[in-house]
Amino acid sequence: MRQHKRQKRQQEKNKKGQQTHELKHELKHELYIIEYIGLPVKVVKSRSKTLLGVKGVIIDESKNTFLVERGDGKVVRIPKAGNIFRFERYGKVFDIDGSLICFRPEERPKKI
Repeated sequence: MRQHKRQKRQQEKNKKGQQTHELKHELKHELYIIEYIGLPVKVVKSRSKTLLGVKGVIIDESKNTFLVERGDGKVVRIPKAGNIFRFERYGKVFDIDGSLICFRPEERPKKI
């Protein structure tokens, strides 16, 4: 009897875990195709030491770069390729590989 209850609890736990995983996958996919202008961003991994840790708000986007306004008012152009960007959406934090979003903003939903 105990084992049956344990198995049932484990199945319910697995089901909830699967639903959470699917939701995270959907949100992450959505992050690849959303409009980035206006979102806060942080560079969490970069080939360039000078770009690592840069935080601000995306004010423009091209095929290969983000234009980010930092907190001090300075504007920095950051290449997408070679950088990992951290975004917060729906109360969750997501890291996105910039190499995977090197498309014109209007083409991104068709390509991904």
